[in-house]
Amino acid sequence: MYVSIRKWGGVDTEECGDVNSICNSFEHAVLKQTTPDRTPTNLQCGQQIVYTNISVCEMHVNQPYRTEADIFMLGGATTDEISEATEGGSVYFDENGEMEFSDQEYWKIKKIGLVNYSSIKGVNQKVLFHSINIVLPTLKQAKYILKLIGTKDYVDKCRILELTIENYSFTQNYTLNKATNFSLLRTEPFLSLRMNVSIFNFKGYNASIEGTGLIEMNYEPDVFTWDNHLNLVNCSFTNISSIMTAKELKEIIVEKNDEQPLGVASILNVRSGSAKILSIYIYDCQFDQCKCSVEIPTKERRQIGVGGAIAFCGKTLLLTLEHLKLINCSGNMTFAQPKLQSSINRQIYGDENELNTQIILILKSQMCQLIQRGNLLSLK
Repeated sequence: MYVSIRKWGGVDTEECGDVNSICNSFEHAVLKQTTPDRTPTNLQCGQQIVYTNISVCEMHVNQPYRTEADIFMLGGATTDEISEATEGGSVYFDENGEMEFSDQEYWKIKKIGLVNYSSIKGVNQKVLFHSINIVLPTLKQAKYILKLIGTKDYVDKCRILELTIENYSFTQNYTLNKATNFSLLRTEPFLSLRMNVSIFNFKGYNASIEGTGLIEMNYEPDVFTWDNHLNLVNCSFTNISSIMTAKELKEIIVEKNDEQPLGVASILNVRSGSAKILSIYIYDCQFDQCKCSVEIPTKERRQIGVGGAIAFCGKTLLLTLEHLKLINCSGNMTFAQPKLQSSINRQIYGDENELNTQIILILKSQMCQLIQRGNLLSLK
């Protein structure tokens, strides 16, 4: 389905959807899909269900969206497809716009028709975002654009979910002149080992965020895997700041209080308090002028670490960080009292070729190995 909110491009009609008749709204394009979504009654259908939505210059998502299609793709049009698409494709997520994907089927979670489908295994799902620019709004009711929902129930009957983001960028809608109050990608309550996230050729720049980091990843309890379920390759983040308070830092639901110290950063926050083995791979990525500031009340008793760009909190992590650049990123803590505020600022500026405390690494572990530029460091 081709969609464009531009006046010259899209009109919502009965016939719209192809390159010769572009739809105006994403919501109308969804209604125009002729292939039905996956349900318990058509799981044995041999043909894959593929939903493809293409933004022609500009598309807006105004409502929550979820699909059970085998493959869902959201991309941007090129001039090879449509000559007017000289700007590529941008997607604006407005106040109610969001997308959710899960390792468990929607009809299984909601028990549609009051029928328990827990014994039925659904079809694996692939989600691809490619060649688009996401424009972050300022205010949203939800706290995310993309959400991954993991479940620990019915392990043998859950599907595999693969999320791939490539040739992708994001900016902030500065016409509103306010900070964004939500994350680009987050998990709820956690990312299960049936879910794989790969981010390639991602560029983000010039954004101010409140109350969260840009990417928030919590993992399911007792993770044991040598596979990389989170991959970042050839990504860059420039001039992105995050401001939050300690009350906005939450443990994973299944964690006990104080089981693992809390860590937070502006771009990537990874948490796995009870991991047995968890592997994460970051290659050829750059973080430039990324800042995180946290206000902490004097009565706060939890251990909190603040990193400028990245925070890893876990029990046993295997981190592979190759060709990683951190340039002038900083973490800042402010200790606040009801009537008096004092601050302790820890500005950390390092040489771009060094791995330094612009990454917060919090571990309760007997073994962790950290690889950077081919050199192996062991923390025991």
